[in-house]
Amino acid sequence: MRTAPPRSGFARFLRVVRNTMFWIIGVILAIALVIFVWLQLTPWPGSMVIRMAFDERAKVVQSDLVKYVPDGVDVRQDIPYRSGDADALLDVYTPDGVRGSGAALPTIVWVHGGAWISGSKELISNYMRVLAGEGYTAIAVEYTIAPEGQYPLPIEQVADSLGYLDANARALNVDSSKLILAGDSAGAQIAAQVANVVTSSEYASSIKVESPIEPEQLAGVVLACGAYDLSLVNAEGSFGWFLDTVLWSYLGARDYKTRPEVASASVVDYLTAKYPPTYITVGNWDPLYPQSVEFKAKLQGLGVDVQSMIFNPDFRPGLEHEYQFLLNDQGRFNLQRMDAFIDGVTDTSLPFGQQGPPVR
Repeated sequence: MRTAPPRSGFARFLRVVRNTMFWIIGVILAIALVIFVWLQLTPWPGSMVIRMAFDERAKVVQSDLVKYVPDGVDVRQDIPYRSGDADALLDVYTPDGVRGSGAALPTIVWVHGGAWISGSKELISNYMRVLAGEGYTAIAVEYTIAPEGQYPLPIEQVADSLGYLDANARALNVDSSKLILAGDSAGAQIAAQVANVVTSSEYASSIKVESPIEPEQLAGVVLACGAYDLSLVNAEGSFGWFLDTVLWSYLGARDYKTRPEVASASVVDYLTAKYPPTYITVGNWDPLYPQSVEFKAKLQGLGVDVQSMIFNPDFRPGLEHEYQFLLNDQGRFNLQRMDAFIDGVTDTSLPFGQQGPPVR
């Protein structure tokens, strides 16, 4: 009887290597399949990647602002403004010596940006210090970012923050008779919607968000680099994956384009002549540039008082998204324009628009 010759050690080694490679490839393919399916079922993985990148960029901007922060700014942090809501906190920035005085300063309520899925009140803290140094009470509002919280929760939260400030105005050195609601990027979109909630009872009813203050208490709106018409979003372009991810996260559905929430979030379609005086700014290299141009035109068509710093397309050097936080040259010029606008709408002895440089 013949027996098979024993396998060489090298042959056994090759077999082990081959089997191991098949196993590794199989595991990689299985993981890839799981990730692919996961990405189709939830926006969480993509939104976390975007959040990490955006927050790191915001930290760099924060660091760059340090040299512009004035001495003598008093800060009160993490004040809860909405019962039972752990995210509903705000920070109050005032010039030194104002706390406890009962003085009511012109008040800017700022809603941070971050594509609805990132950012925080802490990541705009140095800009709030700069505003307080200009003589304002500056309020940084925290809200629940997506996908942890979805539309219209941030609208409800920011609206409630106005009610809290109204009820606690004296203690916080807030002039609640002349509030300025402001925001940047996604925060500008939220602020623009809340301003419409305050001034249009029909719109407030349609999205089931009640205004806690009277329309005349909202003296003005400041909007920087925002998105006001989601129908202008081009999810087929180079930013398609990014746009799909953030809007899926915020609006709560993969098929967000067919959802009624998209219509109501596009506040440009619901503006009325009662909208507050508004200041709009955007850089000429900002992907959201057309949004500000359209929003300004719509408000002007309704007879709303508008001032703006919207740069011509051929302006050089081109200004990117959120240029206003870079307080060199045009960012500083924008701050001066914004100051002039706020002075004009909060000082009733001055006609609107008579302060500051000519409107571009």
